[in-house]
Amino acid sequence: MKSGARFPVGATLAMLAAFSLLCALGTWQVERLAWKNAILQALDKAYAMRIPPNLVSQDLEASARNRSLFIFGTIHGHFLPGEIAVRPRTHDGETGAHLYQPFSLANGGVILVNRGWVPEGWQGRVPDGSVSLTGLARKPDRKNPFTPPNRPGAGQWYAIDLKDINILLPESGNSLPYVFYAENARSAGEDYPLGFGRDWMPPNNHLQYAIFWFTMAFILAAIYALRFIRPFLKAKLIAQAPPVID
Repeated sequence: MKSGARFPVGATLAMLAAFSLLCALGTWQVERLAWKNAILQALDKAYAMRIPPNLVSQDLEASARNRSLFIFGTIHGHFLPGEIAVRPRTHDGETGAHLYQPFSLANGGVILVNRGWVPEGWQGRVPDGSVSLTGLARKPDRKNPFTPPNRPGAGQWYAIDLKDINILLPESGNSLPYVFYAENARSAGEDYPLGFGRDWMPPNNHLQYAIFWFTMAFILAAIYALRFIRPFLKAKLIAQAPPVID
């Protein structure tokens, strides 16, 4: 057999490794799709409740142990000193900030509350006394790779990092790994902060990702077949062809 008909062992092994990796990524995205769909269904169910459940620190701690991404309900307690403004945050094209404030739960424990969006330069009052807040307790938004680092000493915040906040506000005793995104946490008679409605949903692009990875695997296999298998078969046929007799 001529050298041109040698089976492409190296290319085949490389293709199988890459093909397996792409299929594994696609399968992982399918699993993530099922996981995300369950979250969205749970959110729909939670948002549909006419009377949200009362949340206490034990509920939030149990959810953290179970690695729950969110828990919807109402918290009771009072705000603590230590407002944090995270910038820049936009609303309807206007630049502003999200206001965060530590909140002491009535039954013990502290959670950081995102009171909502305010325009630049806004000054307002923190609700006094005992209050009840309805909203969604969830993990802080992921930090974008291009987000500058926080400078707590200078009061410059670009993303929420609970470790930084615990250092800055040690007296709050904040130990709950959630941020509570309140629907309405403004004082009476004030227009801001703008809270978070019950329309927040985490993005669900896993189906597109799965299709992408499986498509890449198919394209890789097709390229491999055209580049290596087709020439191999052609060379093999030529090598095995009977001699021409005049």
